[in-house]
Amino acid sequence: MFNIDMVIADHPPLRARATSAAPPYFKTFRPAQSSREFTDGDVYHNNPVKVANSERKYIWPDVDHLYPDLLLSIGTGKCLDDLETEEAPQKKGEQEAKWLQWLPKALQILFAKMHDSLDTEKTWQKFIETVPAEDVAQRYIRINPDLRHGVPALDEKSSIQGLETETRRSLSYMNSAIRAIADRLVASCFYYEKASGQIVDGQIFGTQLPSRPIHLTDRLLMQGHIRCRLEDGSQKLRELGERLRSFQRYDFSPRFIICEEDLNPDPRDNVSITPEIINNMVDFSKFSVAEPVIHISHPQARTTIAVVLRDADPPVSLPISGFPRQLKYEDEIKG
Repeated sequence: MFNIDMVIADHPPLRARATSAAPPYFKTFRPAQSSREFTDGDVYHNNPVKVANSERKYIWPDVDHLYPDLLLSIGTGKCLDDLETEEAPQKKGEQEAKWLQWLPKALQILFAKMHDSLDTEKTWQKFIETVPAEDVAQRYIRINPDLRHGVPALDEKSSIQGLETETRRSLSYMNSAIRAIADRLVASCFYYEKASGQIVDGQIFGTQLPSRPIHLTDRLLMQGHIRCRLEDGSQKLRELGERLRSFQRYDFSPRFIICEEDLNPDPRDNVSITPEIINNMVDFSKFSVAEPVIHISHPQARTTIAVVLRDADPPVSLPISGFPRQLKYEDEIKG
């Protein structure tokens, strides 16, 4: 069956033409093979954070009730002076109204919609207001460089070089924030896969336990594996290994820590990402770590598996994908 969306997706020139159809600068785009018209997304979603959040729930409906590992919004520049005063936007609107009245009515409506949505920072703030405060800083992040000389018009091509210079200057002040985002992306490369067995009151059910020592004083222990999203044999897994190697010090290696909410982590439950493991990732593109055994005090306990990447005091732990989780309670719901 013919699918115009797939045709456009597979042809970069068509993609560029469709996504740049911003009125009144460029006409709407109608491919020869279709009666559909395409318009720049700015008209309705110049900051598509709500679209992205809805899309991830559609793609992963089994976890649509959970927070994302990371929702990163990257802006194309803002001017703090314009955001802090209403005078500049009002004056700009009066100037635009003089020539906007000469456009066809349909284009006037489209441009008005685009102008209303161009304040991407307000769109972001409205979205953040719907998110519980304790999760905003860690999982919902926006990077938008401050342009001291204002945001140029869409057709002001003479400003491109200055815009690049100003953007680099602004981003240079965000190094720590960008590094924190990169670390969280590394953490999200890992996830936990449950094994079929578990231990209750010291009795073994299901699969065999790993060979490393465990503590049978707890009522419930969960078994499973820490996996990596990047496939064995892939170049990306090698590059992830190189990234982990950059965190190594003579007396420090990255590690996974396992902790139940409101309890202190037990160092015996740490899973080290040893130099040998990292070497296997870089040299052979294979990832495998010791199997963790997770102690759970009660069925509804919330557990976190996190990775510590940097040698810091106190250590900064970043949850791997999907955590925190109620591991035992999940099974009861499915059952």
